[in-house]
Formats: sequence, structure tokens, C-alpha cells
Amino acid sequence: MPVVGAVFAGLRLEGVLLGHVRGDGTNATRNLTRLITGSKFARQLQLVLLQGIALAGFNVVDITALYRSLDVPVLVVVRRRPGWTGCAGRSWRGWPAAPESGS
Repeated sequence: MPVVGAVFAGLRLEGVLLGHVRGDGTNATRNLTRLITGSKFARQLQLVLLQGIALAGFNVVDITALYRSLDVPVLVVVRRRPGWTGCAGRSWRGWPAAPESGS
């Protein structure tokens, strides 16, 4: 599945990055890191802005690993707060267990 990144300097579009991730795969973090570090914009990068953490279905970006590999802040924007009702008591990849209902 294609992944497109836009690089801005202020309000000016400086460039576009095009990469790929596997649908419902596990390579989102690795491929985003390669896409960014391999670009001519890598040295100028000040922030990575993501719309959600899942790409191409459920290929989840490990935002902590992405931050550590790029050494720049990663900001994730979502439209609404995640629903924990279907996740009660579960923990994935070292994430803390879901909060109790109503908290």
C-alpha cells in the first residue's frame, strides 16, 4: 500500500515522499524510518506528524521506536479518543493494559 509524506517549511511545500507498507503487516515503522532517513529532507526534519498510528489497515507504527530512530518528535493526531471497550484487560507489545471503563 502506498504511503505519502509531505515536507513543509512553514507554509511552503518543499517536497513529497512516496513509500510503501504491507497491508495489515508489521513494516510500517521500519519503512517510515527508511523513507525519511533516505530522503534529502532528513537533516531539516523537525517533526513527524501522523494521522493515526495504523497504516494500510492494521500496520501499526511504533511511535516510540520511530522517535528514537529519527531523534525528532512524533505527533499523532486522531479524530476521536480511542475506544477501549473491546480491549479491556489486554496488553499489546508492552503497552499498558487498557484503563477501566469510565476512567
